[in-house]
Amino acid sequence: MSARLRLLVLGSAWLLLFLANPGVLAEEGVFWLAILALVPYAHAARQPGPKAFWVEWLCAALGFSAICWWSTIVWVGTLLAVALVPALYTACTGVLLRRLSPQLPLALCFPAAWVSLEVLRSHLEPPFGFGWMRVGHVLADSELLLGSTRVFGVAGLSFAAAALAGGLIDLAERRRTLGALAALLLPLCACIGASLLTAPPQTQPGPNVLLIQPAFEQRRKMQRETARELWDEMRGLTAAALAERRGERIDLVAWGETLYPWPMVESGLEQAHARGIQPPPWSEFPSHAQVLTMREIERDLIAGELFGKGSRRAPLLPPGASFLTGSELYVVHEGAIRRSNAAVLFDAAGQRAGQGLKIHTVPGGEQMAGLERFEWVRDTAFAVAGYIPDLVAGGETSVVELAYGDGQRARLGLSVCFDNSYDDPYTAPLRSGALDLHVLLSNEAWFEDTFEYDQMLAFTRVAAAQTARAFVRVTNSGVTAVVGPDGKILQRLEVGGQDRMVRGSLLARVPVPAEGAAASKTPFVRAEPYLLWGWLLLPLGLWGIARRRSGYQRTGPR
Repeated sequence: MSARLRLLVLGSAWLLLFLANPGVLAEEGVFWLAILALVPYAHAARQPGPKAFWVEWLCAALGFSAICWWSTIVWVGTLLAVALVPALYTACTGVLLRRLSPQLPLALCFPAAWVSLEVLRSHLEPPFGFGWMRVGHVLADSELLLGSTRVFGVAGLSFAAAALAGGLIDLAERRRTLGALAALLLPLCACIGASLLTAPPQTQPGPNVLLIQPAFEQRRKMQRETARELWDEMRGLTAAALAERRGERIDLVAWGETLYPWPMVESGLEQAHARGIQPPPWSEFPSHAQVLTMREIERDLIAGELFGKGSRRAPLLPPGASFLTGSELYVVHEGAIRRSNAAVLFDAAGQRAGQGLKIHTVPGGEQMAGLERFEWVRDTAFAVAGYIPDLVAGGETSVVELAYGDGQRARLGLSVCFDNSYDDPYTAPLRSGALDLHVLLSNEAWFEDTFEYDQMLAFTRVAAAQTARAFVRVTNSGVTAVVGPDGKILQRLEVGGQDRMVRGSLLARVPVPAEGAAASKTPFVRAEPYLLWGWLLLPLGLWGIARRRSGYQRTGPR
């Protein structure tokens, strides 16, 4: 295939894939359009030709840039990272496919090549990987297919889509018609069967959660001088929401990512600082006196104003209600004092009951892959963003206990924003023990009114379905929602028919596994580590088979 024709065919494939994405043509995406997009992609990528790798890299760079176009609202330079990293994996898919396709049906070798590289990029941390928008996330538009993620995960949906695309080409070329038909239908039928034959565990009504969405513009959140103003607005919105629900039981009041407008410090940090533990030389870590001031602010505002402890003011929160908020948190990490993006839980007595650090930090926005050690990089970052992206990530998802009702307790897995595009923040805690629901604190005001919101909601639905646990999203600007353990949206915050960049509150009774079912695990949660290696090694196994085969050639059976 000539470079010009390859560019045309692959360009059309990426255009269709972009249009299939959530929020572009339809809020939840168009799953059949994603499958259709893979047909011209497979047709072009399997054929050798001049500059094949570079044309495929260019098309993938343009395609991923379109899918992540919302990122240009923050900085257009982010598209460079998108072009360099995920596009490279997709270009390598073509290299792998051209090795396998002469001896094997496309219905088999194309999904193997596509999914192995897609899985690899979604399991490596940036800048070496990028888990955003896999094909399976688009197929989650179909409720019939979404349930299959309980068994095969999102990669199973990607495999079924690619197998169907490759099989259609095999049929069109009349290559072993019966075998091609079986190969293209088997993964799809397996997904439908898995969806129909499995179900989430039985549930019972869980905690009543009140979610507050203020829709603060990002420029206001970034200004330290507006902290008191933002606090007063959040307090006012919460008071109004509680007054609206007077008489109803509230177990948890939740604010989104970093909506507590001052930094917090973890327990014991003052003592660590006194022992000589220091931040990196470039850090803006405050003095010991400022740390004490942070403690005092937290005590006055959260314990005092919200819970009415040690204050003459009446408590804002009703009796028995806990409080969860996002905050910038100073922690001791690897022998140094570092900043992190965290979710912090306060119990009904106003005491800290747990915290969870963001597991996957945003490249360029929150971390610079160690490059912040160089002064010129820090200077450049500060000139562009006004701060140095040097936040540290948590090692694993934190699970905290929420007391609610009449002595009941729910185990919550805490995650923050970008975590939502990965699988492990939601599957790993279930392999470690019991879990009742996921809670995500997010801030998408960075991206204003774009389809980024819809992509994030697709991630949420898949994470809920894969783990069979309800998922609570509480955000600054939308989409604030509760998703059931089957991946269906149970409730979402809407004001005047809009679910983003609007102020409001949502009270939801979140379903949790019935008594004794909190430790239940979906087949995917149990098998995920093994499936990962299976997806990665599948092309190698097929390559071994292809080398031994002589009865089937891409040009037709002998």
